[in-house]
Amino acid sequence: MENENSTQAEINDFAKNTENFIKAQLELFKLKAIAKIADVASSIFSRLLVLILFVFFVIIFNIGLSFYIGNLLNQTYLGFFIVSGFYALLSIILYMLRNRFMKTKISNSVINILLKEE
Repeated sequence: MENENSTQAEINDFAKNTENFIKAQLELFKLKAIAKIADVASSIFSRLLVLILFVFFVIIFNIGLSFYIGNLLNQTYLGFFIVSGFYALLSIILYMLRNRFMKTKISNSVINILLKEE
């Protein structure tokens, strides 16, 4: 009888320890997932902020360049057409090379952030 009670107590202790272990593992998984999400979000936010500032710079620079080229040619609108043509050509080239450079680089960046060990 006493042997049965001690076995039952050991089984109860084992079940309680297993339950605590599973709860701890779930909590650890949840905390790691939150840390990864926070890492990805902060990385995206900081890169997006830099990108926005760079876009403002490019826009203002291109307006100035367009006026400068237009003044050299004595036709302001020609400066804007030349700068626009440059960007049209650049867009076509980037579109043709998008998989080689942009898609792979972005995918690798996200994968590196997600798989980074602390």
